[in-house]
Amino acid sequence: MFSEGQRWYSEGEPELGLGVLLDFEGKRVTLNFPLSDETRIYGIQSSPLKRFILKVGDSLTTVTGITHKIDDVQENNGVIFYICGESIVPELDLSPKIDLNGPLDRILLKNFDAPDFFALRYQSYLEKRHYHSFPLKGFLGPKIRLIPHQVYVVNEVLKMDQPRAMLCDEVGLGKTIEAALILNSLIQKELVENVLIVVPESLVNQWFVELYKKFNLSFQAIHSDTQDIDFEETQKLIISSSIFNKSSEIRNAVTNKNWDMLVIDEFHQINLSNREV
Repeated sequence: MFSEGQRWYSEGEPELGLGVLLDFEGKRVTLNFPLSDETRIYGIQSSPLKRFILKVGDSLTTVTGITHKIDDVQENNGVIFYICGESIVPELDLSPKIDLNGPLDRILLKNFDAPDFFALRYQSYLEKRHYHSFPLKGFLGPKIRLIPHQVYVVNEVLKMDQPRAMLCDEVGLGKTIEAALILNSLIQKELVENVLIVVPESLVNQWFVELYKKFNLSFQAIHSDTQDIDFEETQKLIISSSIFNKSSEIRNAVTNKNWDMLVIDEFHQINLSNREV
């Protein structure tokens, strides 16, 4: 299989260029890579090496930069000789520069994976598509106990093309969980990215903790009107309605950003005639 003077390349490090086999002994093989001026020793059974052999009709370039078209390929003691018209070019004289980036080049050099790898990738794509089309995406994962009436409400909202809903359950029936489930589902489906949550000042920390611990959603919370916030970079924000009303600078920065989703807690306390929010 191995013979001194053969040309090999590393599938793991194609940037090394075309290597020259210097020696093989026992379970090790030594290659020199002229392009990168490096010498590597590989284990024969686990090496990432691939034999470099051109075929009739291909073009080759010698170390001196001369290009030939191959008319015939012959082998002698494991070493390849290319017949190019009246010239005979041993593989040792090939240029160390090779391009293995293009798909056609990889196919011509037989540098491709086994069919099992294609089948695995294809099956992975099918499973990924199945996951993205899963109707209850966003319900799985949160650290909560799913209650039937909450699942029903969230599922009905998610059926809407542009979800807009007012959750009016009695106190203690889990309106916050319902809103968070809707929010989490839309994020998991990649339908929303920039989210603004407006809540009473006493509920800022509660929303922050609930979203992080139960839904693994990391939001930035505004606790003070002097807090330094980069609204252009912030994608998920929790702000109290009092700070929103108090600071015109924060209000302008928030309203000037295009939010994909708006969640308002205790909406019945908002005075729309005075346009508090």
